[in-house]
Amino acid sequence: FENNTITIERTRANKKVGPPKSDNGYRTISINKILINQLKKYKVWCIQNKWEKQMTVEKDSYVFIDRYKFTPISDTYVNDALDYLLDKCTYDLPRITPHGFRHTFASILIANKIPVVSVAKIIGDHPTTVMNVYAHSLSRVEEETVELFNHFNIGEG
Repeated sequence: FENNTITIERTRANKKVGPPKSDNGYRTISINKILINQLKKYKVWCIQNKWEKQMTVEKDSYVFIDRYKFTPISDTYVNDALDYLLDKCTYDLPRITPHGFRHTFASILIANKIPVVSVAKIIGDHPTTVMNVYAHSLSRVEEETVELFNHFNIGEG
């Protein structure tokens, strides 16, 4: 965390750990101080709880562990947590998947005029894929750009 970055070099899917799906999946991205502090606190919690159970803590241990067994979280953990939160929520919110959060995050970045190349780097995709998948968000930014030009009455004499 010394450089305010996090490096992604492995993924977990279908109960297996392996390399990212593509070369773009290997990435180092900048993170803010709030996230760094939360991850540091979480790491201390993990170490303390594992030591109390006489479990070893390896340098390359999983980042996210089960809060009762202190083993890697299950493949369904995040979905189960989202379902639990929705059940407890007093608002009538639609169900969203973790992958849906990824799409929402990318769309928000694009809507805030973050360059496609930067969005692709952050989410581990190729810029062309981002442009194809998030074309609806890019269209809104394009419309806003046209409106901006209209505001300045460019070309009217």
